[in-house]
Amino acid sequence: MSFGEKIKEDVKNLQVLIEYRNWVPFIRPLILIGVFILVIYVLNGKARDTVEDINRKVEAQKVEAESERDYRAGKTRYQNLLAQLPPSGQKNEWILLQIEAIANKLNLKDAIKYNKGANLPYGILEISTAEITGELTYSQVGRLVESIENNPQFLRINKLSLDRKDATLGKISIKIEVYTAFLEEHKMVGNTSDKKRR
Repeated sequence: MSFGEKIKEDVKNLQVLIEYRNWVPFIRPLILIGVFILVIYVLNGKARDTVEDINRKVEAQKVEAESERDYRAGKTRYQNLLAQLPPSGQKNEWILLQIEAIANKLNLKDAIKYNKGANLPYGILEISTAEITGELTYSQVGRLVESIENNPQFLRINKLSLDRKDATLGKISIKIEVYTAFLEEHKMVGNTSDKKRR
């Protein structure tokens, strides 16, 4: 009997079984197939849940690591800024000493005058200002501005006014307002000395 004839005979036998509604030979394989499909479905669901859970944990660890990096970078920037701020104990004279040092370095001590400005509270900082006036060349003004802005300690220009006078050729009258910030430690959140006072 050839393979094709064997298949035809099996199909006829199936048709006879179906005609007489004799399902008994099919029940056992159908139950086994059903159980097998159910086991695969359950295992696939558990595996999918496990994979999703692992993915969620990996994603949470990535977010946590990124948050930690951001926190450390922010903390480093904050510490660097604090290192640039002048010491609080010297706040009355510090800004004038910085301007004097810059003027000496640039040989402008006789060309400029400087006066202490106001101290203004700003959150946990106190902003201290000073005013510089004088008659300088454009080159001197450029070097002065550069030295103030690139000062290793926090010293910045707030206002800069230039006025060219016809009588003094090559020189301009300047007025520069500079400022710095002092950390008001008693205003900081979580300051231990503040807690002791209460």
